[in-house]
Amino acid sequence: PPRSTLFPYTTLFRSEALRNALQHTHGSVCVNLQYAPGRFSLIIDDEGQGMSPATIESGVPGHFGLKGMRERAARIASTLTIESMLGGTHVQLDVPARMAYSEFDTASGLQAWFMARWTRRRISEKEPG
Repeated sequence: PPRSTLFPYTTLFRSEALRNALQHTHGSVCVNLQYAPGRFSLIIDDEGQGMSPATIESGVPGHFGLKGMRERAARIASTLTIESMLGGTHVQLDVPARMAYSEFDTASGLQAWFMARWTRRRISEKEPG
């Protein structure tokens, strides 16, 4: 399950990104949540006019939207990606599993399978044949 301490950050992030998308597009807005073993991702895509590279880099003077999103992502050791082109903007927050999930255990699930397989392979390579 998602970590409860993450909720305020993702809620503020989602609200800001969604508000921006709805404010600046006359097309559709798509929100996607991905719960993967290694990370949680929040993705918002819109069909708007896009943003200039300067706006993506520095935000809008006097506004704290993009700056606040970057600060919140940094507080939870996450990666914020903003890509914009004519015809839309893609905003993605990737939160590592150790921050996203309350019962995250580095020795469970898919990671454990890979580690066990890798360890067996490394041991068998060291054994004299």
